[in-house]
Amino acid sequence: KIVARFPTLSMVPFLVAGSDLVTILPDGTAHFVSKPLGLKVRRLPMNTPKLRFAMAWHPRTDKSPPCIWLRERIRVLYETWEKETPWDKDLL
Repeated sequence: KIVARFPTLSMVPFLVAGSDLVTILPDGTAHFVSKPLGLKVRRLPMNTPKLRFAMAWHPRTDKSPPCIWLRERIRVLYETWEKETPWDKDLL
């Protein structure tokens, strides 16, 4: 039974905490909020498609050095995160 729908993931863990509800979240989100909110995290019993991420920006910032720098930092951070995925080791 679906009890709530949200336009973003940010409120979902708070709804689940302290309730008998269950949700499905991306690994990173689940592990980020699990300890502070006292949530348990488990693997899904089935394979799911890998999440795809994209960056978007206004064309006027294409050549802006600060924006180019930020996009590059985000790209490097994401690539590092993709390789490490430390959460897999913690799942029971």
